[in-house]
Amino acid sequence: MKKIFPACMKLLRLKTGLAVTLFASLLGVAASQVTPNWKMLCIILANIFSSWILFLFRDWQYAPQDISIQADDMQNPIAAGIIKLNTAKLLLLVLVGITITLYAIPGTKTLITGLALLAIIFILNWRKLGLQKIFHLKTSPYNWLVNAFFCLLGSLGLADELNQFSMLAIAFVVLIMLYISLIDQARQGKSARTLRRLNIISAICLSLASIIGIMLFIIFELLPYWVTGLSLILMAIMVVPQTLERFRAKEKPLFENDLLRVAFFRSGALGLMVHFLVPLIYSLFIK
Repeated sequence: MKKIFPACMKLLRLKTGLAVTLFASLLGVAASQVTPNWKMLCIILANIFSSWILFLFRDWQYAPQDISIQADDMQNPIAAGIIKLNTAKLLLLVLVGITITLYAIPGTKTLITGLALLAIIFILNWRKLGLQKIFHLKTSPYNWLVNAFFCLLGSLGLADELNQFSMLAIAFVVLIMLYISLIDQARQGKSARTLRRLNIISAICLSLASIIGIMLFIIFELLPYWVTGLSLILMAIMVVPQTLERFRAKEKPLFENDLLRVAFFRSGALGLMVHFLVPLIYSLFIK
Protein backbone atom coordinates (compact mmCIF):
# COMPACT_ATOMS: atom_id res chain seq x y z
CA MET A 1 0.00 0.00 0.00
CA LYS A 2 2.87 2.37 0.82
CA LYS A 3 4.23 1.91 -2.69
CA ILE A 4 0.89 1.99 -4.52
CA PHE A 5 -0.19 5.46 -3.33
CA PRO A 6 3.04 7.23 -4.46
CA ALA A 7 2.79 5.26 -7.72
CA CYS A 8 -0.76 6.55 -8.27
CA MET A 9 0.43 10.07 -7.49
CA LYS A 10 3.10 9.67 -10.13
CA LEU A 11 0.78 7.93 -12.59
CA LEU A 12 -1.84 10.69 -12.44
CA ARG A 13 0.72 13.54 -12.15
CA LEU A 14 -1.16 14.99 -9.18
CA LYS A 15 1.68 17.22 -8.01
CA THR A 16 1.80 19.25 -11.23
CA GLY A 17 -1.11 18.23 -13.44
CA LEU A 18 -3.96 19.03 -11.04
CA ALA A 19 -3.04 22.70 -10.65
CA VAL A 20 -2.68 23.23 -14.41
CA THR A 21 -6.03 21.56 -15.14
CA LEU A 22 -7.81 23.58 -12.46
CA PHE A 23 -6.24 26.82 -13.70
CA ALA A 24 -7.25 26.28 -17.34
CA SER A 25 -10.75 25.06 -16.45
CA LEU A 26 -11.57 27.83 -13.95
CA LEU A 27 -10.19 30.50 -16.26
CA GLY A 28 -12.68 29.28 -18.86
CA VAL A 29 -15.42 29.50 -16.22
CA ALA A 30 -14.42 33.09 -15.42
CA ALA A 31 -14.40 34.00 -19.12
CA SER A 32 -17.97 32.74 -19.58
CA GLN A 33 -19.21 35.67 -17.45
CA VAL A 34 -21.97 33.42 -16.06
CA THR A 35 -22.69 32.80 -12.39
CA PRO A 36 -21.17 29.39 -11.51
CA ASN A 37 -23.52 26.52 -10.67
CA TRP A 38 -23.37 22.75 -10.20
CA LYS A 39 -22.55 22.30 -13.93
CA MET A 40 -19.17 23.87 -13.25
CA LEU A 41 -18.33 21.10 -10.79
CA CYS A 42 -19.19 18.45 -13.41
CA ILE A 43 -16.93 20.07 -16.00
CA ILE A 44 -14.02 20.53 -13.60
CA LEU A 45 -14.20 16.92 -12.43
CA ALA A 46 -14.48 15.71 -16.03
CA ASN A 47 -11.43 17.78 -17.03
CA ILE A 48 -9.43 16.39 -14.11
CA PHE A 49 -10.35 12.83 -15.10
CA SER A 50 -9.46 13.61 -18.74
CA SER A 51 -5.99 14.72 -17.66
CA TRP A 52 -5.62 11.45 -15.73
CA ILE A 53 -6.69 9.53 -18.84
CA LEU A 54 -4.00 11.36 -20.79
CA PHE A 55 -1.21 10.28 -18.43
CA LEU A 56 -2.56 6.80 -17.83
CA PHE A 57 -2.93 5.99 -21.52
CA ARG A 58 0.50 7.42 -22.28
CA ASP A 59 2.18 5.29 -19.61
CA TRP A 60 0.37 2.22 -20.91
CA GLN A 61 1.41 2.85 -24.50
CA TYR A 62 5.03 3.69 -23.73
CA ALA A 63 5.59 1.14 -20.95
CA PRO A 64 7.53 -1.27 -23.26
CA GLN A 65 9.77 1.59 -24.37
CA ASP A 66 10.27 2.97 -20.84
CA ILE A 67 11.26 -0.48 -19.51
CA SER A 68 14.40 -0.34 -21.62
CA ILE A 69 15.42 2.94 -19.97
CA GLN A 70 17.54 2.24 -16.92
CA ALA A 71 16.76 4.94 -14.35
CA ASP A 72 16.85 5.06 -10.58
CA ASP A 73 13.60 7.04 -10.50
CA MET A 74 11.35 5.42 -13.10
CA GLN A 75 8.65 7.95 -14.02
CA ASN A 76 6.36 5.31 -15.49
CA PRO A 77 4.90 3.17 -12.64
CA ILE A 78 3.55 0.65 -15.16
CA ALA A 79 7.01 0.13 -16.64
CA ALA A 80 8.45 -0.03 -13.12
CA GLY A 81 6.05 -2.87 -12.31
CA ILE A 82 4.47 -1.06 -9.35
CA ILE A 83 1.07 -0.99 -11.08
CA LYS A 84 0.03 -3.98 -13.18
CA LEU A 85 -0.99 -3.38 -16.77
CA ASN A 86 -4.41 -5.01 -16.30
CA THR A 87 -5.06 -2.76 -13.30
CA ALA A 88 -4.12 0.29 -15.35
CA LYS A 89 -6.44 -0.79 -18.18
CA LEU A 90 -9.34 -1.29 -15.76
CA LEU A 91 -8.71 2.10 -14.17
CA LEU A 92 -8.59 3.69 -17.63
CA LEU A 93 -11.92 2.12 -18.60
CA VAL A 94 -13.59 3.34 -15.40
CA LEU A 95 -12.21 6.85 -15.84
CA VAL A 96 -13.44 7.05 -19.45
CA GLY A 97 -16.95 5.99 -18.43
CA ILE A 98 -17.15 8.50 -15.57
CA THR A 99 -15.68 11.29 -17.71
CA ILE A 100 -18.14 10.85 -20.56
CA THR A 101 -21.03 10.83 -18.07
CA LEU A 102 -19.82 14.07 -16.46
CA TYR A 103 -19.41 15.78 -19.83
CA ALA A 104 -22.95 14.72 -20.80
CA ILE A 105 -24.63 16.23 -17.72
CA PRO A 106 -24.24 19.96 -18.62
CA GLY A 107 -25.46 19.46 -22.21
CA THR A 108 -24.86 18.26 -25.75
CA LYS A 109 -22.14 20.82 -26.53
CA THR A 110 -19.96 19.77 -23.65
CA LEU A 111 -20.53 16.10 -24.45
CA ILE A 112 -19.46 16.52 -28.10
CA THR A 113 -16.48 18.69 -27.13
CA GLY A 114 -15.49 16.26 -24.39
CA LEU A 115 -15.67 13.28 -26.75
CA ALA A 116 -13.51 15.19 -29.24
CA LEU A 117 -10.97 15.82 -26.47
CA LEU A 118 -10.87 12.15 -25.47
CA ALA A 119 -10.46 11.13 -29.13
CA ILE A 120 -7.52 13.54 -29.49
CA ILE A 121 -5.92 12.19 -26.31
CA PHE A 122 -6.11 8.59 -27.56
CA ILE A 123 -4.97 9.42 -31.11
CA LEU A 124 -2.01 11.57 -30.08
CA ASN A 125 -0.76 9.05 -27.52
CA TRP A 126 -1.19 5.95 -29.65
CA ARG A 127 2.45 4.96 -29.87
CA LYS A 128 2.21 3.20 -33.25
CA LEU A 129 0.91 6.36 -34.95
CA GLY A 130 3.81 8.50 -33.70
CA LEU A 131 1.85 11.75 -34.01
CA GLN A 132 3.21 13.05 -30.74
CA LYS A 133 6.70 13.52 -32.16
CA ILE A 134 5.49 14.93 -35.49
CA PHE A 135 3.35 17.68 -33.94
CA HIS A 136 5.52 18.23 -30.82
CA LEU A 137 2.51 17.56 -28.60
CA LYS A 138 4.31 16.26 -25.55
CA THR A 139 2.37 14.36 -22.92
CA SER A 140 2.74 16.57 -19.89
CA PRO A 141 0.58 18.76 -17.66
CA TYR A 142 1.52 21.64 -19.96
CA ASN A 143 0.13 20.19 -23.19
CA TRP A 144 -1.20 23.25 -25.03
CA LEU A 145 -3.92 21.49 -27.03
CA VAL A 146 -5.44 19.56 -24.11
CA ASN A 147 -5.46 22.58 -21.80
CA ALA A 148 -7.05 24.70 -24.52
CA PHE A 149 -9.91 22.19 -24.51
CA PHE A 150 -10.11 22.42 -20.71
CA CYS A 151 -10.51 26.19 -20.95
CA LEU A 152 -13.03 25.84 -23.76
CA LEU A 153 -15.09 23.31 -21.79
CA GLY A 154 -14.99 25.59 -18.75
CA SER A 155 -16.79 28.23 -20.79
CA LEU A 156 -19.15 25.90 -22.65
CA GLY A 157 -20.28 24.28 -19.42
CA LEU A 158 -21.96 27.52 -18.33
CA ALA A 159 -22.54 29.62 -21.47
CA ASP A 160 -24.39 28.65 -24.65
CA GLU A 161 -21.91 30.54 -26.85
CA LEU A 162 -18.31 31.65 -26.60
CA ASN A 163 -17.72 35.36 -26.04
CA GLN A 164 -14.66 37.52 -26.61
CA PHE A 165 -13.38 36.82 -23.10
CA SER A 166 -13.54 33.07 -23.70
CA MET A 167 -11.55 33.39 -26.91
CA LEU A 168 -8.94 35.55 -25.19
CA ALA A 169 -8.72 33.13 -22.26
CA ILE A 170 -8.18 30.17 -24.60
CA ALA A 171 -5.50 32.12 -26.49
CA PHE A 172 -3.83 33.01 -23.17
CA VAL A 173 -3.72 29.35 -22.10
CA VAL A 174 -2.42 28.18 -25.50
CA LEU A 175 0.36 30.80 -25.58
CA ILE A 176 1.49 30.07 -22.00
CA MET A 177 1.59 26.32 -22.67
CA LEU A 178 3.40 26.81 -25.98
CA TYR A 179 5.98 29.00 -24.24
CA ILE A 180 6.62 26.31 -21.62
CA SER A 181 6.82 23.60 -24.29
CA LEU A 182 9.31 25.61 -26.36
CA ILE A 183 11.46 26.32 -23.29
CA ASP A 184 11.54 22.60 -22.50
CA GLN A 185 12.56 21.79 -26.08
CA ALA A 186 15.36 24.37 -25.91
CA ARG A 187 16.79 22.52 -22.89
CA GLN A 188 17.26 19.33 -24.86
CA GLY A 189 20.58 20.25 -26.45
CA LYS A 190 19.41 21.55 -29.82
CA SER A 191 21.70 23.01 -32.47
CA ALA A 192 22.52 26.73 -32.31
CA ARG A 193 20.19 27.51 -35.22
CA THR A 194 17.29 25.52 -33.73
CA LEU A 195 17.91 27.02 -30.30
CA ARG A 196 17.81 30.53 -31.73
CA ARG A 197 14.53 29.81 -33.49
CA LEU A 198 13.00 28.30 -30.34
CA ASN A 199 14.06 31.31 -28.26
CA ILE A 200 12.53 33.75 -30.75
CA ILE A 201 9.22 31.88 -30.95
CA SER A 202 9.06 31.44 -27.17
CA ALA A 203 9.70 35.17 -26.67
CA ILE A 204 6.86 35.95 -29.09
CA CYS A 205 4.51 33.57 -27.26
CA LEU A 206 5.40 35.06 -23.87
CA SER A 207 4.96 38.61 -25.16
CA LEU A 208 1.55 37.86 -26.67
CA ALA A 209 0.47 36.00 -23.51
CA SER A 210 1.54 39.00 -21.40
CA ILE A 211 -0.46 41.39 -23.58
CA ILE A 212 -3.57 39.19 -23.41
CA GLY A 213 -3.09 38.75 -19.66
CA ILE A 214 -3.00 42.53 -19.16
CA MET A 215 -6.13 42.89 -21.26
CA LEU A 216 -8.01 40.18 -19.38
CA PHE A 217 -7.01 40.87 -15.79
CA ILE A 218 -6.35 44.64 -15.76
CA ILE A 219 -8.21 46.34 -18.63
CA PHE A 220 -11.32 44.11 -18.79
CA GLU A 221 -11.17 43.11 -15.10
CA LEU A 222 -12.13 39.50 -15.82
CA LEU A 223 -11.52 38.72 -12.15
CA PRO A 224 -11.83 40.98 -9.10
CA TYR A 225 -8.55 42.63 -8.26
CA TRP A 226 -8.43 40.84 -4.90
CA VAL A 227 -8.33 37.46 -6.70
CA THR A 228 -5.42 38.60 -8.88
CA GLY A 229 -3.71 40.07 -5.83
CA LEU A 230 -4.22 36.89 -3.82
CA SER A 231 -2.70 34.80 -6.62
CA LEU A 232 0.33 37.10 -6.82
CA ILE A 233 0.84 36.94 -3.05
CA LEU A 234 0.61 33.13 -3.06
CA MET A 235 3.06 32.98 -5.96
CA ALA A 236 5.52 35.19 -4.05
CA ILE A 237 5.20 32.93 -0.98
CA MET A 238 6.05 29.91 -3.14
CA VAL A 239 8.96 31.53 -5.01
CA VAL A 240 10.70 34.01 -2.68
CA PRO A 241 11.91 31.61 0.08
CA GLN A 242 13.58 29.21 -2.37
CA THR A 243 15.02 32.15 -4.31
CA LEU A 244 16.56 33.58 -1.13
CA GLU A 245 18.06 30.19 -0.32
CA ARG A 246 19.66 30.05 -3.77
CA PHE A 247 20.94 33.61 -3.31
CA ARG A 248 22.53 32.76 0.03
CA ALA A 249 24.10 29.63 -1.43
CA LYS A 250 25.28 31.70 -4.44
CA GLU A 251 23.55 29.33 -6.84
CA LYS A 252 22.70 30.44 -10.35
CA PRO A 253 20.26 31.10 -11.87
CA LEU A 254 18.30 32.59 -8.97
CA PHE A 255 14.97 31.85 -10.66
CA GLU A 256 14.31 28.34 -11.92
CA ASN A 257 11.81 27.83 -14.75
CA ASP A 258 10.30 24.78 -13.05
CA LEU A 259 9.81 26.67 -9.79
CA LEU A 260 8.20 29.65 -11.51
CA ARG A 261 5.83 27.60 -13.64
CA VAL A 262 4.66 25.42 -10.75
CA ALA A 263 4.14 28.48 -8.55
CA PHE A 264 2.29 30.30 -11.34
CA PHE A 265 -0.27 27.55 -11.91
CA ARG A 266 -0.68 26.60 -8.25
CA SER A 267 -1.21 30.18 -7.10
CA GLY A 268 -3.54 30.90 -10.02
CA ALA A 269 -5.56 27.74 -9.37
CA LEU A 270 -5.82 28.49 -5.64
CA GLY A 271 -6.96 32.06 -6.28
CA LEU A 272 -9.63 30.90 -8.75
CA MET A 273 -10.78 28.14 -6.40
CA VAL A 274 -11.26 30.61 -3.55
CA HIS A 275 -13.22 32.85 -5.90
CA PHE A 276 -15.47 30.19 -7.48
CA LEU A 277 -15.47 26.84 -5.72
CA VAL A 278 -15.60 27.83 -2.07
CA PRO A 279 -18.72 30.06 -2.39
CA LEU A 280 -20.43 27.51 -4.68
CA ILE A 281 -19.83 24.55 -2.37
CA TYR A 282 -20.93 26.63 0.61
CA SER A 283 -24.17 27.62 -1.14
CA LEU A 284 -24.90 24.00 -2.09
CA PHE A 285 -24.55 22.87 1.52
CA ILE A 286 -26.68 25.77 2.81
CA LYS A 287 -29.51 24.81 0.45
